Amino acid sequence: MEFIKEINEAIELGLDRFKKKILQKQEEEMNYLEQPSWAPDGLQMTVLNYLIQLHQEKKTTSTASPMELTAYIDFVIDNMHDHNIGEPLHQAIVAGKLQLATHLLMRNKEQNIFDINRRDKHGLSLLALALNTRSERLLNAILANKPNIHETTFRNNMDIAYQPLHIAIELDFAFAVGALAKSDAQLNNPVGLEEDTPLILAARLGKIKALTALLESPVAKLKLEAENKNIPEGEKHGDNAIESLCKLLADDPKNKSLIKGVAMLLCRGAEPPRRKEMVLLLANKRMALLQAIDAYLETRPHLVDPFVERCHFSDNALHNIVYVDHSWGNALRQLFGRPSAAAFVVERWITRKYSNPSQEHPEQAELPIMAASILTGQESSLMLYAEFVKRYEETYGSQRITNPWSSMRWMIAEGQCSWEMVKQYSKSHPASRTRIIVNDMLKSVPQMAIHDDLEPVVREATLVTP
Repeated sequence: MEFIKEINEAIELGLDRFKKKILQKQEEEMNYLEQPSWAPDGLQMTVLNYLIQLHQEKKTTSTASPMELTAYIDFVIDNMHDHNIGEPLHQAIVAGKLQLATHLLMRNKEQNIFDINRRDKHGLSLLALALNTRSERLLNAILANKPNIHETTFRNNMDIAYQPLHIAIELDFAFAVGALAKSDAQLNNPVGLEEDTPLILAARLGKIKALTALLESPVAKLKLEAENKNIPEGEKHGDNAIESLCKLLADDPKNKSLIKGVAMLLCRGAEPPRRKEMVLLLANKRMALLQAIDAYLETRPHLVDPFVERCHFSDNALHNIVYVDHSWGNALRQLFGRPSAAAFVVERWITRKYSNPSQEHPEQAELPIMAASILTGQESSLMLYAEFVKRYEETYGSQRITNPWSSMRWMIAEGQCSWEMVKQYSKSHPASRTRIIVNDMLKSVPQMAIHDDLEPVVREATLVTP
């Protein structure tokens, strides 16, 4: 009690007299500031520990608490020989005094006062404690001090060693995931008995914010197709990230965040799930999935071309997910002349991107926005086909009387068409809407060039007569 009474009285005297009192005590006993003393709650505390316990954070920038003791704490630190006794940084974070902890960390960056990798009596590092607070400012302050971001911590009373990145994912703390990734955290190091990579861990736990942040890293470092050791009976392989999400989606089919997770993985190049029931699950969520893909690609135009090209490949599961297959449901659509809109959505991603090229990539060709505009003929097949689909849709929609069973319209809708097939169809059907649109698109190109371009297609390909 004498220790507590002594410090309380010194604080009441004001900062200047507090300093004199501390210096006087140090003259009497050289290690006064390093020696722990008994406190009423049974703890052993140094002067610094006790000041941190008393300290009250500022509520606003304009008001000060009567027990705002930052200046007192700074003075004690300046006069200590060993600043790590009693783990003052850990104490401040655990007590929720994050302004003080951040202040001390900023001091440490300049003066190297504390051991930034020191653990408390529970074996927790500063980084692990900071992650639990979810404070972006505190996390930045710790990372600025260059801690060991790979060092593991046992979590939740389990004998499983988590790296800080694994903890951030489990907390769904997206800012921390991004910050640790930028600090060169191990992006593919597995965790736990099932060997979940960070990507699989985020997917298996449904931590979509963390997954979003992870996917901003180079995908080669993430190992999109890595699988864990969760091998169901009768299966030969474990789950990868997209399959982990599909399992959650099967149990919670209305969860839009899970659909967003699948969409992001597909856009980043992940293969569709290998199990047929999962492919069917995603196909049944087609329009919701396409909406999520649309939102993701809108802010990441560099992903558009490779993703749309993958959609066009007819001999893969992604094609079956994106486009309506030849099922009974599609037979009913044909009966009533109502094709799926999915294919038209896919091609809009291309026209949207090239109708408004990014300032970062001014060299990208720009597609005309108005249907009456013309192209040079030098655009890629991907761009030309997307523009054709756009104009076809506009032309079809503008007519008073339409043919709901138009061959070209259904070829587009079922993902059974391409720019080469459009040119072939145009050549074979000179009076068709398709021919009119192709001629209108390429009317700036000499007719002989158009003719020469179309002839090889007729010779090399065979189109079923519509």
